[in-house]
This record gives sequence, structure tokens and C-alpha cells, in this order.
Amino acid sequence: MSRPALSATRCIDILDFLASFPDRDFTLSEIARAAKINVASAHAVLGILVERGYLTRDPKQKTYALGPAPVILGKAAAEQQTLLARAQAGAEDLHHEIGVALALKALIGNEIVTVSAIGAAVGHKGGARPGERLPLVPPLGAPFVAWSSDAAVEAWIHGSADGGSGFADHWRRALALVKRRGFQMLLRSPGTSDLPLRMAQMAAGQNAPEFKDDLIKLINTTGPSLAAEPDVILPDELYDFHQLAAPIFNREGAATLELCLGGFPGPLSGTKVQFYADQLMRTCLRIMESDRVQPAADQPRRELPAAAPKIGHDRRRTVRVKEKAA
Repeated sequence: MSRPALSATRCIDILDFLASFPDRDFTLSEIARAAKINVASAHAVLGILVERGYLTRDPKQKTYALGPAPVILGKAAAEQQTLLARAQAGAEDLHHEIGVALALKALIGNEIVTVSAIGAAVGHKGGARPGERLPLVPPLGAPFVAWSSDAAVEAWIHGSADGGSGFADHWRRALALVKRRGFQMLLRSPGTSDLPLRMAQMAAGQNAPEFKDDLIKLINTTGPSLAAEPDVILPDELYDFHQLAAPIFNREGAATLELCLGGFPGPLSGTKVQFYADQLMRTCLRIMESDRVQPAADQPRRELPAAAPKIGHDRRRTVRVKEKAA
């Protein structure tokens, strides 16, 4: 692999940082801290980005924010990324059907990036905010990893705080549950009940340049508690959880997107959990089917990847669960 161009890496790091906090501007020193580069280098990169319209600079406050050029890129990318566009439409349809907050996330390198949040409640109660970047470390991103290669699984496991040595079996069990069920359920516990609020406070505070590092520490601390989901979901048992998440596979069979439900005000019965999970997986399957049925004009039609049907479910069971939930 060729060495990455340092200037390009710095440029992307700066754009990623500003996209993660679209509701505020940042000073030169804050951006330099977030990108982990010296002020002189940051100033040079920022100058080019402003000149090309990727950033704007407030001459009075001497702060920087995203400019118009990324909007043009975003519109062009939306036309190219057909699966992402269909996933966005499917997420909106599901929100209208069940009235629950949703987040659509993409796997980019070793980060989980929130593409959109629909119907999110105040703060982090909806489970995510657009532009948010989370590290691909246990237990986050299990739906992206569960159907991956052994090497990808091991890399994910060893991304944990203890390098995977203390919780390797725990994480493998978590992946096995995701693969068996077709979805992940991140539970709340006494140590993680305020996790969304803490994340929101970290994101909105003055410590935004250190947000990414602080977030990794927070997740590494609470990770094992989040992944302690039950082997069997009992109909009458109550479950308090942060989110339900299911994968969306591309035409090559890789889980590149994740659709999440969150923002529930309190614990739900096992029957209700299964109802929401069935609706979530049905939507993911419908998104993938639409992407295969209507391929791009210059691409041959392909069948669903072997892994994708595993996240499907028995429609007769869905009807029964839906009747119970009603």
C-alpha cells in the first residue's frame, strides 16, 4: 500500500471534523487540535479549502465552517450511491409506519458515520446525529462485522479497550447473536443509562476538538455492558435498550449500511421488541431487493448475496408478532 499523502489526509481530517459539528464554527486553533496538526499547517490547508469553496471564514470571528462546495459533492454522490438513496427512502417510510426515530449509518474505513437521523428526539435520544463518527470498536458496528471475514472479525475484536484479550469470547458471542437474529440490540445498564446524554454533552461542549478521543474512551469503558444482550428474547420480559440495528448489504455481499431504531422512552416487552425488529429487518430486506430489481443501467442484475437472506424472517411469524403487539 502506498503511503498516504499528508496534505490530503489533513484536508480530509479537517472536513470530517467540521461535518461532525455542522451547527457551529471553529477557530484555527480548535481545528488544528482536532486534526492533530500544528497551527501553521492547519492555516495553509484552511486557506486552500476556503479558496475552493469547501469552507467559509468569518472575518470578524475568525472562525471556519463548511462552504457550498460540499453541497455540490453531496448531490452528485447521492445520484451515484443508489443503495444509499434507497436506504434513505426506506428509512423515511419505516418512520412514517411506526413513528420511531431512525438513523442510517455507513461504514467508512474504521468508522461508523451517521448519514441521516429521522425523527430524532432532543439531544441524543434518537440514537445519533447526522455527521457523527463513531469508532468501529466492540460492541459498535456488530451488524457490519457479523458476516465479514475472520480477519475482519478479529480486527474488530482487538479494537476493544483491552485489545480483545479479556472479552474476546464475549464479543464473538455478540456477533453470533447478531448473525442468528439478523439484528443487534444494545442494552442499557446502570453504567450506560446516561450514555446518549453524555455523548450529546461531549458533542455540544467546548471540548469538541477532543470529542473523538473522549468518545473512544467512553465506549471502551461501557462496551461490555452494552453488549450483554440475552440469548433469547422472552415475550413478557421487559428490555431497556439504546437501539436496534440491522445491516444492509450491497450487491457484492458486504454490509456497508446499518439501519437503527432508537429513542424509546422506556423499556419494551419482548413482544414489542420483536415486532420492531421484524419491521426493521423487513425494511432492510426490501431496500436490498429494490436495489437488485432496479440495477443501474450500466450494471448487470445480480442476485442477493448469500448472506443477505439470513437477515430476513418468516412473514407468518411477523404477522403473529404484529397481532400480539397490536
